[in-house]
Amino acid sequence: MVKLIYQGQEVEAQLFEQLVQNGFELALAECEVAKKEAMFVPDIAEARIAIVSPTKENELWKNGYSTRSAAITGTSKITDKSKKGGNKVVAYTHIPTFDSALVKSEREKGLRNGAGRMPLTKFYSILAQEGNGVQIVDYDTLMSSKSGEMTLADARKHPMLAPFMNGQIRGERYLEAFEKVWGNKIYLFHTDDFEEGSAVWRGLFVVNDDLGGNYDLSDSGRVLGLPAREQNFSTGNEGLEQLAGKGTDVGHGLVVVRKDQISENFYNALTRIE
Repeated sequence: MVKLIYQGQEVEAQLFEQLVQNGFELALAECEVAKKEAMFVPDIAEARIAIVSPTKENELWKNGYSTRSAAITGTSKITDKSKKGGNKVVAYTHIPTFDSALVKSEREKGLRNGAGRMPLTKFYSILAQEGNGVQIVDYDTLMSSKSGEMTLADARKHPMLAPFMNGQIRGERYLEAFEKVWGNKIYLFHTDDFEEGSAVWRGLFVVNDDLGGNYDLSDSGRVLGLPAREQNFSTGNEGLEQLAGKGTDVGHGLVVVRKDQISENFYNALTRIE
């Protein structure tokens, strides 16, 4: 068990660890048999942020964890209603996208550079959920950005940070906590998974000093599991609690928040007219 602060309370997450080849698949399977839900990237990020006096010896910070978040690379669908279709994109998902059975199935069919393939119909349905636990980044923008070690200042501007963390605000808060433990350098890893006519995916890892979008589905696994449906950090870009301290009270029950103080996706969610 790993103690962590979750939704303001101390809870114990169950650890499923398989540090062997195909261990990610095995750890996920054990988690599912135990009727637990593997944590997503934002869940682990928030748990790390919540530690009051973090050190390298803290259980959450010293170890790396596999998550159920994923990065999916493909071409968006062209429809009559969308002129944005036909673009190469990478979708970062923090909603249930895969399970151990799918990882096993993809491995047995043959991985592409360590990644699996997803039916295009499923990929398109995931893209349609943008803003609800799914964030999308332009493929060319991501591929032209650095993959590897960088300063935290560069990481804050990196196109991978917001989608990986499901929100720019969360990403910046994470880097603030990270600096207390690991200093001013972090590793952000992405990889070129584009394949014409396919949607290619892999799970995301939160390691001790890096955020990994380049790990193989056949890698080892260390999964943290919580009771199903308890998690809520993954079901939106950012919660309203993340607006604390960013608004100005102008009276009459109104608070004004500057657009440049929040992520674009969160702004769009707040101003969307149905």
